[in-house]
Amino acid sequence: KNFDVTITQGNTRYRDKINETTVRTDANGQFSVTWPEAGMYWLEATGKDTKTSVPAAKERRLSYAATLEVMP
Repeated sequence: KNFDVTITQGNTRYRDKINETTVRTDANGQFSVTWPEAGMYWLEATGKDTKTSVPAAKERRLSYAATLEVMP
């Protein structure tokens, strides 16, 4: 929950954030997005918290990435 989710339209990644959308998950870890058009998209979710199980660590970082194809 409370993750930042970045969605980048295909062929624009690494191009100064052109066609990039950022949303935040809710308390249930869910989010919704309105796709601007059909095509390939890169989705990346990142977050951090202090719920580590390693005594020497102060925080943990979490990430997820996927390539999606949105159909018309």
